[in-house]
Amino acid sequence: MHIVIPDDYPPTYASPEQENLERLAQHGRVTLHTTRAAHRAELFDRLASAEVIINVRAYTALDDEAFFARAGVEDGLDTRDRHGQRGPRRSQAARDHRDEHAGGRGAVGG
Repeated sequence: MHIVIPDDYPPTYASPEQENLERLAQHGRVTLHTTRAAHRAELFDRLASAEVIINVRAYTALDDEAFFARAGVEDGLDTRDRHGQRGPRRSQAARDHRDEHAGGRGAVGG
């Protein structure tokens, strides 16, 4: 399991050696980012492989767009992708946002 903390600035944990993160590492690989993402694309890159996200900073916006920018996230709670992996539910707001910006359900590139 890949656990990502996308923004720990100013530091709450400060280091992967912090005792709570060391305990968490028993459950998977922990990636701690100690700086703010310079832009949303960088935030999306930080979240791309995350299976678990710990957001300790309110100014790091984990809205539907950020949350569902992660690789392999599809519609439907407890659904399985083409590789048999489970994915979280995309909210109706996220589906509406995607549809609005993609030109309709299932459309690619507008």
